[in-house]
Amino acid sequence: MSPVVIGDAEIFDAHLTGKLSVELKAPLDTQRALSIAYTPGVAQVSRAIAADHTLAARYTWANRLVAVVSDGSVGKVVAAAVATAADTSG
Repeated sequence: MSPVVIGDAEIFDAHLTGKLSVELKAPLDTQRALSIAYTPGVAQVSRAIAADHTLAARYTWANRLVAVVSDGSVGKVVAAAVATAADTSG
């Protein structure tokens, strides 16, 4: 099997402005919707997570984030779970 050839332009275009995005799950078209999504909504959820760390997995990305560390070599990529507020190990 021959190696896949990918040009620099294609690689850099794919990484332009990053690879992740944040999109709305619901429209923020009223003051009520904005308050639920941001203030005081975020504060209320944050206080609940502070009181019960298991809620972080339900209300945040905490259980779905991974950090990838690489020196650029093929076969030498190490992935590690990102430490989160939900981590109760200490």
